[in-house]
Amino acid sequence: MQFQDTTSIFQLQNQAIPIRYGKPEPWKVIAANIGRTKPTRAAQPDEKKKKKNDGRPPDTKKELLTVEKPRKKLPPKPLGQFGLPSYPWKANSCWLDSSLELLFLCTMRNFDNFSSIFDPVPRNSGLYAFHSTLNQRRLITAGGNHVYDKSKVFAT
Repeated sequence: MQFQDTTSIFQLQNQAIPIRYGKPEPWKVIAANIGRTKPTRAAQPDEKKKKKNDGRPPDTKKELLTVEKPRKKLPPKPLGQFGLPSYPWKANSCWLDSSLELLFLCTMRNFDNFSSIFDPVPRNSGLYAFHSTLNQRRLITAGGNHVYDKSKVFAT
């Protein structure tokens, strides 16, 4: 019996008789009415002609921002300024500057004992260059170019 139903549907389909019940698909009705399947795919749909309101406020950038003032030029740096021999400044090196300054102040307490440690160090090593820099700074500081009072630094 089931085979006979299948055969009759097949025969009806071959004769171009519709085999479904009810109205055709909704998109076919829309296509028949307006000439296309989706109303939003028109060249200029009605929604695009309207001003969009997506919930954001209007752009008020020009009203909110002030006119940028011209910046003053800084005077050029004088050439040939010399100071204590020190360490090159690098960005975010405050921890290094503080550490080196503390090492300098600690070695000033008894520089001769500190200096004797560097006797066996080769002259071309970085450690000896560090010692040499501390020694140069000690000599300049002790020479009177800068005020250096041991009693204030090493208060015991």
